[in-house]
Amino acid sequence: MISIGETIEGPSVALRTVARRRCGELTHPHSGRSYVSKNIELGPNASFGHLPIPSRNGEPEFQVPYAIFTKGNGPTLLLISGVHGDEYEGPVALGALCRELNSNNVTGRVIIVPYANPLALRAGTRTSPVDQRDLNRSFPGVSNGQPTEELADILKRNFISKADAVIDFHTGGIASRWLPCAMMHHLKDKKLLQSTFALMSALATPTALLIDESDKPGMLDSVVEGSGKIMVCCELGGGLISRDTVAIAARAARNALSYFNKPKVDREIRCKGPTRFLEVPNHSWTVTASSDGIFEPFAEVGDFVQKDQPIGCVHALDNLTHMPIVSKSAAAGILVFRRAFGLVSIGTRLSITAKKLEFTSFDDDDK
Repeated sequence: MISIGETIEGPSVALRTVARRRCGELTHPHSGRSYVSKNIELGPNASFGHLPIPSRNGEPEFQVPYAIFTKGNGPTLLLISGVHGDEYEGPVALGALCRELNSNNVTGRVIIVPYANPLALRAGTRTSPVDQRDLNRSFPGVSNGQPTEELADILKRNFISKADAVIDFHTGGIASRWLPCAMMHHLKDKKLLQSTFALMSALATPTALLIDESDKPGMLDSVVEGSGKIMVCCELGGGLISRDTVAIAARAARNALSYFNKPKVDREIRCKGPTRFLEVPNHSWTVTASSDGIFEPFAEVGDFVQKDQPIGCVHALDNLTHMPIVSKSAAAGILVFRRAFGLVSIGTRLSITAKKLEFTSFDDDDK
């Protein structure tokens, strides 16, 4: 079991020494008061609770449910999902984990937030139905800002800032489709890069992806990485919820717990064979729409495509004599993402291609 002061060992990579953390109560940023409603005791230091989100200007009041499992001192792992309201695998898998887990064999703390954006989930939309803002473009949040900005601030203060490592479960939602994977960003800090890669590898998803998303300000990832902590995101398909992708999410969550040696359970078997490690080197591997219209795909996620191979075309809606505008792959590699929703506009992301990851970037050249 992991204890304070010990170094967590991952697959061939040593994680940083875990700092001593006290398992304090969750507080609302405006009042400093503890917020735990309808608390249900599940055993030693285990509870379900709801974090109230204040109502302003007649907006609907709502609560963010969470579960906390604590025993002794140790690292804090945050599992979060439901940041976007049209992504369902994470909420299903983490909701089930809340009902299955107990704290009797936990060292440290596990925080699970399956439904981080309840109003968007109830509406089935990526963005909030109140202010149409994207929660994953609103971090670190604003305490007295727009509703989604305030939600981001409350989540950061109460959950994210307390974690040593965060895993955020996503899918492509209604609009997009990802090759099911765990992903992490290119990081300048070599030790953080290695620690994050170790956790991503331990999840044993079918694909693991190193990707550059520096063009997306306001992501939860940026807050965690900026604090020098471990951040892994899972992208689990998209379009429609499926049994297979729910299973991948559930296995990844349990593998994360096993990696940190929290529950005394064997590490889950891999989904289908060994993990395939891929990399999106930079933004040039992404193809965007050059016109408005309906996107027709020519390739599916998981396909190998050649450089300049047509990956789809956009049909104009206002002129029947115009030929569709063909979009071509920016590089040779595996198609890891494609647009799933047909309607597109100029600049809409149509595809992302990845290549085999070269592990030389993970060599410890500081020795």
